[in-house]
Parts: sequence; C-alpha cells; structure tokens
Amino acid sequence: MNNWFEALPGTLMAVWNRLGRAVGDPAAPMNVVTLATVGRRGGAEARQVVLRRADPEAALVEFHTDTSSDKVAELTRVPWATVLAWDAESRFQIRMRTHVTILSGDASRGMWKGVREGARRHYGANPPPGSPIAASDAFEQRADPAHFAVLRCIVQEIETLNIQDSIQRRAIYRRGDGWQGGWLVP
Repeated sequence: MNNWFEALPGTLMAVWNRLGRAVGDPAAPMNVVTLATVGRRGGAEARQVVLRRADPEAALVEFHTDTSSDKVAELTRVPWATVLAWDAESRFQIRMRTHVTILSGDASRGMWKGVREGARRHYGANPPPGSPIAASDAFEQRADPAHFAVLRCIVQEIETLNIQDSIQRRAIYRRGDGWQGGWLVP
C-alpha cells in the first residue's frame, strides 16, 4: 500500500489536508462546498458556501452567513447539517455530518474583524436574503455586524468516496469511536 487512499489513516489525513488548503484559497477545489439542512417546510435544502475554517483537532468546519438567511432559521430549528465537498481533479468526495452552533452578536464580534472590508457588505442586505424583489438590483447591500453569523459545524461523522482508480474506495469515520474508521462498499 503506497497511496494515501489505500489506508484509513491516510484517507482521514487527506480529508483535513484538503479542507485546510481550501480555507482562504478561492482556487482550491474544496474552497466552496455544499451545505445541506432540513428545510422549514420539510425536505432538504442545499446551497454552496465558502469554507472559512477547518480544524482537525477540534473536528470542526466553519462558514459565514447573514443572520436573516433561510439557513439560519433552518439550523435554529434543526441544528444538524451535512457538508459535501468534491475535488473533481482527484475524484475525491468528503461528506461530513455535523452539529451546528450559530455564533452571532457578541459571539461573532471578534470574527467580524477578520472579514475583508469588501466582503462585509454581504451581511445586512435590505430586504433580507431570499426576499422577492421587483428587479435584480432592487436591494441595498450594507455592512452590518449585527447580521453577521458564523456557522460552527462540529463534525460527528466523515464519509469519503475515492474514485480515482479502478477500485473505488469508501470509508467512514465517527467521532464517537475516536475516528478509527472503517471501509464501506462504494
């Protein structure tokens, strides 16, 4: 076994290495990932979000959002989400099942200071995100720290799928068993 994807520890290390490289690098394959939540009317909702932090020691990933967004309402109701990352070049998929804490107000104030000036305008739209408008530009963008939130996702389970060779490999890791890992049929 010479390749990382042939061993459980190597695959788990690849997960955190790829996510770590993606933070702050818009060109990285996993910089933008899919966040899926339980919709307010039932069913699943999914959207693309920018990965802002990946910490293997704490087993967490973080994203920024507007407190008025649908995802905040959905996660307030059901604080569980799935994060899906895909690297098309290496044909490697990461699916993380997470428990989400929404940090806003005083809890996110320090993180607001780290948001680029140009990006701050995305937090505090009037009317709020997802509202119907008469024209594509019939809204105001304004930087309002009261609308800034961090979605802190504590990873409970990681499932990987590697399809870069003739033998596909699928693995699962669970927080509850100390991330030991096990193989699954792809």
